[in-house]
Amino acid sequence: MPTRAATVEALQSGQIDVGLLETTDARLGVAPVVLLADDRGLQPHENVVPMVRTEIAQQWGDRLTGALDAVSARLTTADLISMNHAVEIDDLTPAQAAARWWKNA
Repeated sequence: MPTRAATVEALQSGQIDVGLLETTDARLGVAPVVLLADDRGLQPHENVVPMVRTEIAQQWGDRLTGALDAVSARLTTADLISMNHAVEIDDLTPAQAAARWWKNA
């Protein structure tokens, strides 16, 4: 997203001293920035949660929900940063980034 890129650029250039990014932002692995702890709980958690329409979950049952739960259990914040980097910086498609993660997971 352009706003996140602008935040990182503003941090790096010294235009701002503090900015708000998601903990899975693609630039966190490469930009010289420090992720601060939210010791007062000011920012709500934004956990990744798999979602599926009820009719699809009913159609596929435990096979689908089990697969989604298994992926969720393996997916880490570092994995999300890496996949976001692959899409936003390396120009992979989301499908390519996910396939690469799955192959290496």
